[in-house]
Amino acid sequence: MLETLDIFKMQEDGKYVWKAAAETFEVATSKIEKLATTSPGEYMIFSQTTGKKTVIPLDATFAEVTLAEVTSEFPGSRSPRQMPDTRR
Repeated sequence: MLETLDIFKMQEDGKYVWKAAAETFEVATSKIEKLATTSPGEYMIFSQTTGKKTVIPLDATFAEVTLAEVTSEFPGSRSPRQMPDTRR
């Protein structure tokens, strides 16, 4: 299956940096949970299919996170295709 979800982490300067990709929302939140153990902060899941952006807040408790609680759109934000490529 193609990984159509990109995972980004917000940096201190407010810019997002690409961290990983996932096939499903559940896999993406699981990857964020693992990433957050060593690099806590706000993460965003971007769907390449729909263009939807889902923010996982800094203080999210993953056992309680639901799509409805964390989904928000960013007015004027750039899609990852427009963001500088930070993948290494």
